Amino acid sequence: MNNLSNHQGAALKVSPLKHLSLEEYLSLENKKNPIVIILDQLTDSHNIGAIIRTAKAFSVSAIICTENNSPKENSTIAKSAAGALEKIKLIYVKNLVRTLKKLKELGYWSIGMDVEGDMSFYELSASKNYNFSDISIALILGGENKGIRPLVKKNCDMTIKIDISNDIDSLNVSSALAIALYEIRKN
Repeated sequence: MNNLSNHQGAALKVSPLKHLSLEEYLSLENKKNPIVIILDQLTDSHNIGAIIRTAKAFSVSAIICTENNSPKENSTIAKSAAGALEKIKLIYVKNLVRTLKKLKELGYWSIGMDVEGDMSFYELSASKNYNFSDISIALILGGENKGIRPLVKKNCDMTIKIDISNDIDSLNVSSALAIALYEIRKN
């Protein structure tokens, strides 16, 4: 079955989306305390589309992906993003560790989402030591089944987990992102 099989009687000629380099994004970003999402080798197009939609719903400034081991925009991503693909900045980089270091130089906090995180959002909120509205954030999500790669995780300022039932190991990455962005926005 090819991509044209679900055309629903319509055809459209489109141009590829323009991608920004990290440097272009940083020179254009003018939000106070922006949030960027970093996807560490996510491969499922449905998840990436859902992440794009969730990111746009929470006013995320950009999504950063690896040039390799990440799918480029395709019909599945576009359909799962349900209109948000064209509304968010996508940045492809060669090296996530260098990207994290560059963002840190500019004052971003790098927060990795990890099932074995340093603390949960609940613990973080209870500590009253963090006010997410006062900082720029790079929120890192790891690939399906593998999580954040060790060297990328080592370069995070902190790792955070979501408290869930012991009956299940983890959440879908797009669901975890929605919860994380809600928690960050409410603090």
